[in-house]
Amino acid sequence: MNNKVMKLTDDIKSSRILSKGEFEMKHGQYIKEEKLLKKGIDILMEKLGPVETNRFLSIPSQKRMESLKRHHKWQSQLEKEAFFNKVCSVQ
Repeated sequence: MNNKVMKLTDDIKSSRILSKGEFEMKHGQYIKEEKLLKKGIDILMEKLGPVETNRFLSIPSQKRMESLKRHHKWQSQLEKEAFFNKVCSVQ
């Protein structure tokens, strides 16, 4: 096993979060908001590109809230026992 793979394996085992060697997070520790926003946008740009990143960031929160309201409405009308029997039953 090469050194990079061994280091990654060690990091995973010790539950450390490393990003390009910038810093190491520990449980109960938060990144400052400014750094968190920059890091999030950098990741979006890397994974989605500039157009899709802009599109994602432009999604109105109202649409998200509407989805949440629909889910709450569905959940309030749900027959819990029947739902669990259907989802969890072994066939």
